[in-house]
Amino acid sequence: MPAVLALMLLLLAGDPPAEPFPPYLGAAETWPPDLRREIRNVWAKQTVTRTVTGKPAEAPLDLYELLIDLPEITSAAGQHLGAGGYRVVRVADHFEVADSEGARGTYRVIVKRPGERVLLARVQRRARLLGEVRGATITRLTFAERREDGKVLVTQRVDTVARIDHRIAAMIAKILLPLFPDYADRKITEIFAIASRVAAWSVEDPAAFCRWLADQPDGAQHRATFAPKLPACGGR
Repeated sequence: MPAVLALMLLLLAGDPPAEPFPPYLGAAETWPPDLRREIRNVWAKQTVTRTVTGKPAEAPLDLYELLIDLPEITSAAGQHLGAGGYRVVRVADHFEVADSEGARGTYRVIVKRPGERVLLARVQRRARLLGEVRGATITRLTFAERREDGKVLVTQRVDTVARIDHRIAAMIAKILLPLFPDYADRKITEIFAIASRVAAWSVEDPAAFCRWLADQPDGAQHRATFAPKLPACGGR
């Protein structure tokens, strides 16, 4: 459930960018002015940068990408399996995200290519000593399929930059948190673990997954979406 990654990365220090615009987004002039400005406001003023490689998921790439593109289904399935406390709601062209620790935010997918997604998010969290801490992130997810010991696996990596809109929180991040990088790695790994577990469930027991899917809001529509990847979702 990489959609929630933006909520976990507001307290990790990074260096100023070497490029004026994210190189994986192409030329800045090709983006609409409002979106270009929003991207630059995060990229040029970044407080945080992080790269984490997740444990490979045991699923075909096309199925895993579908789960990534339907985070509301993946988060609900994760809760059903007891594998996470995240809630994701689709609202028009973006998603609203909240976790069990009080962080919340919205994000939209600005790049969707085979093996790659780029998310632009706004996030906030109330800290006991700092009050409301807000920020914005650009998160790049990359995936690749490989075979190992007869299994189909998806390797996954996340690259995130974030801007913290709180002077004290940003200062703390720059001074202290490089000493504790494993915290963010652990939180990011949790997100990958949820998506990987749901993917494994759908591959190992597609009939059970599709029955569960039928009981969700818009279940018939979602079953039809998964049917090309999971034939068990095509029946009644």
